[in-house]
Amino acid sequence: MFHLLSLKGRWLRPLLACCLLLCCGGVTALRAQETPSRMELLDDSRPLRVGDRLSYQVVEEREPAVRLFVDAEGKVDVPLIGRVDATHLTPKAFAQKVKQELEQDFFYRATVLVDFENADGARGEVKVVGLVLRPGPLPIPADEVLTASTALIRSGGVRAGADLSHVTILRGDSQNPDEQERITVDLKEVLEEGNLAADKVLRPDDTLVVPESSQVGGTYFITGEVAGEGVYNLPADGSDLTVSEAVLRAGGFAKFANKRRVLLIKADESLPEDQRRLVVDVQRILEQGDRSNDPVLGPDDIIRVTDRKFAW
Repeated sequence: MFHLLSLKGRWLRPLLACCLLLCCGGVTALRAQETPSRMELLDDSRPLRVGDRLSYQVVEEREPAVRLFVDAEGKVDVPLIGRVDATHLTPKAFAQKVKQELEQDFFYRATVLVDFENADGARGEVKVVGLVLRPGPLPIPADEVLTASTALIRSGGVRAGADLSHVTILRGDSQNPDEQERITVDLKEVLEEGNLAADKVLRPDDTLVVPESSQVGGTYFITGEVAGEGVYNLPADGSDLTVSEAVLRAGGFAKFANKRRVLLIKADESLPEDQRRLVVDVQRILEQGDRSNDPVLGPDDIIRVTDRKFAW
């Protein structure tokens, strides 16, 4: 009798093990069906818009997420693929589109994660500097067109001595500051005379500069990675002011400033093109006292100090 039970045990154990494996496998498969994939959980409610900043990651690359932008044509420059049209697509639909393209040439299976970087629904931000009560960044609401006059009002209005007639919009890709565009807007005409046609619509990453009323020497702009970006007066006595001196006057460089590639954009349109955009190695000037490439500023010149991560 004991021998028979022992013999049955030899067959019983494998049988029980198989049953357990089948049951566990069934539960695992059921859970896999019940648990949505990470791509299925992506935002499928709001379409992408021009100016949106996106967090983009391909899980299989095992790399951190990177920032992408929806450009003025509604396209996104995606790593490995190039520019992909995002018009009318939600983050989920855009991720599916990118997934299909990646799986054609680069991945057997690609898990693409796309989300709005600015979770509050804003489609980017602008920066307001100069003679305003509350200088700094302003979000552009996703459902609103933000104009220069509205941005000025939301910054608390102007301080004494501001020149509303010559407010400047500095526009350009932050990764390509040498493509900087300068747009002048007469906000005095907009706010005091009610000429709304003279107002300008702001785009993500624009900088709105409210200058001081004209002085004898004029003014210049300094933006980017410095302690005190804004509008500054040139010396009223007509003496020279160089790029390195202007950086020091603005409180010096910020932590991640690219000190060796400071861009000077000259306002004098009579200069040859190669003399209107100059790259200045301010670090060398300050550390070695080499003034051979320390240009003198003129009225309305722009100094732009970029972040070290941008190689332009």
